[in-house]
Amino acid sequence: MAIFDKKWFPIIATMLCMFGGPGVLLFIGYPQSDAGGSAIFRIHPLGYFLILLTIYNVIKYNYFVGIFKDYWSYTICVGIVLIYSLTYGTSKGNLFLFNVLFCPALIVYNFQFMDIKRWRQVMLILKVFFYSDCILAILENVFRFKLFPINETAILFRSNAFQGHPLNNSLFLIFFGLFFYAYEKNFIRQMIIIALTVGALASFGVRSGLVAFSLGITLLSLKLVENGKINFSMKNIATLVILFVSVIYIVFYTSLGTRITAVGSFQDNSTEVRFGAYSLFLGVSWNEIIWGTPQELIDYLMYIYDIKIIENFWIIWVLKYGIVFTIYLAIFFILFLFRITKLGFPWGLYNRYAVLGCFLIAASSNNSLAVNTMVMNAMTILCMAQFRILHADKKEKMEKAARMVRPKQVESIAIN
Repeated sequence: MAIFDKKWFPIIATMLCMFGGPGVLLFIGYPQSDAGGSAIFRIHPLGYFLILLTIYNVIKYNYFVGIFKDYWSYTICVGIVLIYSLTYGTSKGNLFLFNVLFCPALIVYNFQFMDIKRWRQVMLILKVFFYSDCILAILENVFRFKLFPINETAILFRSNAFQGHPLNNSLFLIFFGLFFYAYEKNFIRQMIIIALTVGALASFGVRSGLVAFSLGITLLSLKLVENGKINFSMKNIATLVILFVSVIYIVFYTSLGTRITAVGSFQDNSTEVRFGAYSLFLGVSWNEIIWGTPQELIDYLMYIYDIKIIENFWIIWVLKYGIVFTIYLAIFFILFLFRITKLGFPWGLYNRYAVLGCFLIAASSNNSLAVNTMVMNAMTILCMAQFRILHADKKEKMEKAARMVRPKQVESIAIN
């Protein structure tokens, strides 16, 4: 089939991942974000596409394992937790785990044999998504109009852009913004990345995301550890001044500032939700903490403690899968992130830790990784694309240098 051909499947899969958010899917009649919808809609269209693509590649090309062998343990771990949660587990709504954590393994398997031309096309799509998602979020906030709205009960206006929920969007933009900033050498383009990301995060109303992104830019600019000393170059000082002036303006002169300044008084609803979620453990037994809590009990406790939503994916994992499976899953989840970001930053250990650390800070104040998000798939595609492009560019430079040296050697031999 043409859609599974090596020429087309990378583009189709990347487009589904980046632009197939809940609002977009709802717009085309695929109600994935509807909690009361059919189970077949719980799996993202990208998930169905990757399943069929894997079968096609195994049968037609007899794909060997390749670099996928490095991700076997992660794939098995996610598979075990998924099977446990769907069979012996006590909670419900765990099919999203396939979209969030299992699909990245299928991406590694199917994308590893692409040629460099396809990787450059994929990288172009990723960059288009980043800039268009930022711009769309800002425009939605300015005009108070959502292009792809989702069902939510937020009091203040918050943009939805392409990835639906503001918290979900923020994870994409924090990782992508820090990633592109780390590789960008042009000062003007760096400022554009900062301005668009900060503006978009403000439009999404995510204060923890804004803090995580600001921390990431600071670490990437100063390089406190890599160089052994603080890098006080004029360029980096200007970068940080622009960053913090932008953040201060947003805090005190936009609607986001109201939410941020409410943290100290605990009058902000989002803050109360985050801290109130820990009280759920007071109503469950040790056996339920170890092996997972029934969904009915979770819903009942949330009603009793007046908790509308749990905005911490670690807490949701413990409640749904129990301490044992959460620790098991967390270990391989972190190892997977380290391996994937190593592809994205093969020669920059400091940058890798800075970007990944700030992403985890943002994700830990966010429930997207325990509900439904394509951000892990997007990160996998981005890091694999960067790895292939970096090595292809390095190879081209080496070949070009070799071609320049060879004529000089021939000329020297002729003279002798």
